[in-house]
Amino acid sequence: VLYQHRDFPLPYNRWSIPAANAARAVQDLSGDTSFFEYARELYANQSEYSWDLFLALGDLVGVDGADVRTAAEERRYESVIQSDVALGNEMGVPGTPDVYVNGDQIEQKPTYETLQQAIESEL
Repeated sequence: VLYQHRDFPLPYNRWSIPAANAARAVQDLSGDTSFFEYARELYANQSEYSWDLFLALGDLVGVDGADVRTAAEERRYESVIQSDVALGNEMGVPGTPDVYVNGDQIEQKPTYETLQQAIESEL
């Protein structure tokens, strides 16, 4: 089973692209484990987005928060993120979060059991 995370920042939220850049910086600095921890913290703090939050969450997950903030401010991963957006648009992604198994969209906010069934049926 291959799991892929794709960015699909929402255009009406001015912080969504900087947040995606910050998360990509965390992934580059320390790998997938810290990336997913950082992403969870981003989702939990959506109403608090700021440059300082990106830095603080980077420090929280054990990476250089200042580098995370800089990546967000500079939009260091813009081309990767825009490629993900283009793919999402091609696939007809309606918003986030959205989950696909082998190209088939799973219900919005699927449960663990729903995902397990979809994966097992493809195996």
